[in-house]
Amino acid sequence: MRQTQATKGQDAEQIDSPQLCLTHSQGGSMKFNRRAKFALAVVATSALAVSLLTPAQAAKHSTVIVHYTNELTGFNSNVTGFNLVTNGDAGYLSGFGFNYYDDGKNLIKNPIFGSYKVVKNKATDFRVQYTVAPGRLWSDGTPITGVDLLLSHVLNSNAYSIAAGLGDPLSKTTTPAFNSLGYGGTYSDNIVGPPVLSADKMSVTLQYKKRIADWDLYGPGPAPVHTLVLMSEGKNALGSVKENEAARDRFLAAFNSKSTTVLKSIAKVWSNDYNIIEVNDKTNPLLFVGNGGFLVASAVSKSSVTFKKNPNGNSGPALSGSINTIIFKFIGDGTAAAQALANGEIDLYSGQATADGVAALKKISNVIVKGGIAAVYEH
Repeated sequence: MRQTQATKGQDAEQIDSPQLCLTHSQGGSMKFNRRAKFALAVVATSALAVSLLTPAQAAKHSTVIVHYTNELTGFNSNVTGFNLVTNGDAGYLSGFGFNYYDDGKNLIKNPIFGSYKVVKNKATDFRVQYTVAPGRLWSDGTPITGVDLLLSHVLNSNAYSIAAGLGDPLSKTTTPAFNSLGYGGTYSDNIVGPPVLSADKMSVTLQYKKRIADWDLYGPGPAPVHTLVLMSEGKNALGSVKENEAARDRFLAAFNSKSTTVLKSIAKVWSNDYNIIEVNDKTNPLLFVGNGGFLVASAVSKSSVTFKKNPNGNSGPALSGSINTIIFKFIGDGTAAAQALANGEIDLYSGQATADGVAALKKISNVIVKGGIAAVYEH
């Protein structure tokens, strides 16, 4: 099983080294497919793991509790300083996009959300059109359109940031309005001009200077831009579909005109408001509108995050089994985490393997021990 692990307080990505995963056994093995971050993830563009449990287990579970060594530090892993695996996994559950990786490391297209195709393939003019499938919904019932793909360009194009008066991402003295990790990369270096929105507002077309390797990883990810607009205007409650669509139109107008004032107001929300670790009934519900299979329901500081099944989710493969709740449980001490597994307080434990640790864990009854190749580097 593919795993990712992060050192506490550090940003991390996956490389290869021994890793261990343990799950409670009830007639099968648990699968928890981790997030694979795309270059243009907005809040999250990866698809939800379709099956967290084998069918035999899924019939017996409505809640799955997953152990994390590192505490969550925020809900937007694309903000500078928040690129932690735990943060990214929260986004993984909450968002679907055009692609996702399965547990065999294969890139899988997600035609339920939408499709993409090359529309021009010349040496110096390579264009790809991305189209959202009709009828896709955000969790608040608002239809998803191509306008929801445009924030990706704002977050990843140095040229757009400068032209819109949002700051030079390469400046060594000033942070751009959108404090995004996406600037200065392959997208910014290769995209020509802004995305072109179709007449029906369901497609955007990107133009590259030339065909590049892995071009299909650099497509836009969806973001509920109407929620960013509403929060930037001081709203703290879910709006009607009519209100939400009007807010989305305001975003499009600001995007097209490069309105510095409006975009900076949105940037303040995007860069700061998701950087929280406590979620309760007083938290602005606009923060957690998504299109994934699960949505953030609550979070207890330094303890856990609870996700509930999205009743309006129709952007990805249907979820199997009876699971309607997923809990990320944070236990930094390996001994305490192993004891929690033995006590049945968590369903899946992952940690760095040691000979003594594996031997001890194998003695726990009703637990399957699986080894794998995964690790991290700090940056």
